[in-house]
Amino acid sequence: VIERVIGAIAVPIRLPDGQEAGVTVSAGIALFPDHGDQPAGLLAAADQALYEAKRKGRNGWQFAPSTPGQGVAPPAAARGMLPLPG
Repeated sequence: VIERVIGAIAVPIRLPDGQEAGVTVSAGIALFPDHGDQPAGLLAAADQALYEAKRKGRNGWQFAPSTPGQGVAPPAAARGMLPLPG
């Protein structure tokens, strides 16, 4: 799903003066209950993943770390459900 969202947003638009404008998207993904069981914890995990995605470059996404402060990896429940970043 996130790949489709990134692809749709990345399509340039033509401005009235003929120039094209585009945007890039970075996303952090946190899943309940793997990355938190309260809204604040889920938002913090997604925010950490967002900054990791930004660190890696534009138009990317990243799962939240399984354990806060550790490397970023998809939770076991998500493996096979979502395409993993290359």
